[in-house]
Amino acid sequence: MKSYPFNSKNVGSTSSPEWDRAITAEDERQFNKLYFTNGVFANPPSSLLVRPGGGMKVEVSPGGCHIEGAKAYSTESRYITLSNSDSQLSRIDRVLVRFDLAEAVRSIEIYVREGVPSTTPRPPEIHRESTYYELVLADVLIKNGANSISSSQITDQRLNPDLCGMVVPLADQKDTSELWAQIKDSIELVNSALNDTTAGKLEERIGEVEAGLNKYAPKNAPTFTGQVTVQDTLKVKNIDYTLTDAEYNTLMQLLED
Repeated sequence: MKSYPFNSKNVGSTSSPEWDRAITAEDERQFNKLYFTNGVFANPPSSLLVRPGGGMKVEVSPGGCHIEGAKAYSTESRYITLSNSDSQLSRIDRVLVRFDLAEAVRSIEIYVREGVPSTTPRPPEIHRESTYYELVLADVLIKNGANSISSSQITDQRLNPDLCGMVVPLADQKDTSELWAQIKDSIELVNSALNDTTAGKLEERIGEVEAGLNKYAPKNAPTFTGQVTVQDTLKVKNIDYTLTDAEYNTLMQLLED
């Protein structure tokens, strides 16, 4: 079982050191994958946004991303020149960020994968393997005969979870079945509260709380005056009370429960 950070001791020799708590870049990436999803960091909001850069260029704004446990960040805009358009057919190019473990690369970089000119152009496929993983920042439509790129030709894919998405803690990705069950229970409670039985129980409970607070409240305690309203089809009951800050917090907790 891997764990870190702990001081590493040399259990070998001075000439041939062997460290008992050493970790690798792969270890670090594995830990990062336990924390975060793949995607673009949301701060700043324009992180790695693709927009026109003049002529056949696109600009990729400063920002960062997390891919398969590795992180990358650009502090300056990047300008990429796309290939000239076809005279008769349009194509769709993809602006990508690619995680690549190849010995000659070992980095995350921005690339363009050029589409195939067609009467019905489609964006090129992306590649995702254990050592090579791509996220799509934007799709760029290169119209036939065009000599420049406008904003209307760029489709931002950063929020598309299938192609890119935003980096979020994995703890936020929960099974929503339990939450949905709670929502349904709440709806049923609200519906039942419309009948006299439930409204009467709520009124009785608030009366018990009021009696308890009046019994134990100090005579010279700081005051807070509020109002609780219980309403059914025909009647409204208003309750005025005086209590300390601590007792007010207790009341609020009881009502929330």
